[in-house]
Amino acid sequence: MSSFIEKQEALKKLQEIEKQIDLLEQQLTQNIDKEIHRTKQAVSNFIENGEEKMNEFEKMCAERKFVRSLRKKVV
Repeated sequence: MSSFIEKQEALKKLQEIEKQIDLLEQQLTQNIDKEIHRTKQAVSNFIENGEEKMNEFEKMCAERKFVRSLRKKVV
């Protein structure tokens, strides 16, 4: 009889451990999803910032080219 009770208690402990594992898996999945979202956002921001910098650089180059062409016309 005591062996049956011990098995029941062990089964309950096992079920509790399985619940804890399920909760940890859910938390891990949520954390991974959040990190993926943050990483995607960071990459998007980096690309956007790079495009802005590239546009500024191209504009600056165009302005310099325009100024050089004016200097050639004056001289």
